[in-house]
Amino acid sequence: MNPIQKETLSLSFPGKTPLSHIVALQFSDVHIGPGFSPHALEEAVRQMRQVHPDLYLFTGDLTGLRPLARYASFVIEQLHSLQAPLGKWAVWGNHDCCDSPELFPEVMRRSGFVLLENTYARLWPGGPVVGGVKDGIHSEPNLLLFQNVQAPFRLLLLHEPDLIDTAPANSFDLALAGHTHGGQISLPVIGTVVLPRYGRRYPAGLYNAAGGKLYVNRGLGTSDFPLRLGVPGELTVFHLCIPSA
Repeated sequence: MNPIQKETLSLSFPGKTPLSHIVALQFSDVHIGPGFSPHALEEAVRQMRQVHPDLYLFTGDLTGLRPLARYASFVIEQLHSLQAPLGKWAVWGNHDCCDSPELFPEVMRRSGFVLLENTYARLWPGGPVVGGVKDGIHSEPNLLLFQNVQAPFRLLLLHEPDLIDTAPANSFDLALAGHTHGGQISLPVIGTVVLPRYGRRYPAGLYNAAGGKLYVNRGLGTSDFPLRLGVPGELTVFHLCIPSA
């Protein structure tokens, strides 16, 4: 089984209004199949439930090297068990678009996740917004999503991190992405071997982009070949201090 690391970040976003503390958990790039088995997903979900976050955030690529239909019932059972008072939110990944375009949204819906497709929602009246854009390889992501949105905090989900450079300056507070797997394989001296299209500028971790802060999750599973080496899977827990209204 691929090892999973839990990364914890505390980020502050001061404003003119009283501050709220939110715990968010991001996971990405499950790619259920040979490189991330049902047992591995079950263990990851067990770890996620232990956090008791306020919201779950999935940044795409549920589909793996085998058809999602083979695992759909199990995935729904596992993801449905995740409970969060501020909801469960997701965006498409490129593999979801090309391999499971009809099944992926149904699995997300039955798992209790809201699939954001160039759309956003408020977490509470007058409060923060969470928005998500479509996959950038097979669809048309709208990085102008928050351009005319008035909110004390703007949380943006996308799959491919390099697309964030097309967002206007100061157009979000925090963006979360996946897609890169952190390179999936990292060798001594050489470092990361391969990074995917739209995942080369921001391979993993926290960045200051022109639009706002960006965090890139290394994902859980694998694609192309079922191996991680020197790049463990990741669950990311964010402690966010944000303006509340």
